[in-house]
Amino acid sequence: MKKSYFIGVIIVLLLLLVVNVFFFFNNTCRNNPNVERNIEKQKTKCYISEHLFLKKSQIKEYAIIKSKHQKIAIRITDSLHVSQEMLMDYIKNKPYSALEVNNLENKITFFQKQLLDQSIKQYYQLKSILNEDQISSMDDIYRQIFVCRPTNKHICKCCGINSKRE
Repeated sequence: MKKSYFIGVIIVLLLLLVVNVFFFFNNTCRNNPNVERNIEKQKTKCYISEHLFLKKSQIKEYAIIKSKHQKIAIRITDSLHVSQEMLMDYIKNKPYSALEVNNLENKITFFQKQLLDQSIKQYYQLKSILNEDQISSMDDIYRQIFVCRPTNKHICKCCGINSKRE
């Protein structure tokens, strides 16, 4: 009995030691002012603001635009995910029905179209607060987001497009 009690006490002490060491190192990083500044920078960084070199007034306007569109996009994205889950549950558990699959695909497409529409509206609202010299950079950012690039060598004989990737 005394031996098992002694082993239990040693295990508890070792656990406490490990927890204390963990919190010691964890708190050391938090109390370091350089680490705190880096954390603040990471929280406040905005890709658009940084790459378009927005002025303070533009940053405030963009924050309003971004917040408005994010609220709408979150609801649409949630609906999209629910529809995708419904499709996956259907094809997993039920026999194939072209009508039912088509209905679920239409729901998914509807929400994807709404997301694209939101992005386009946000583009135009952002464009309205930018200077002429910032617009081409914004166009590049949106192009990177929305234009798919072929992942392999692709030659479209029907339209004469040669888009070989190197």
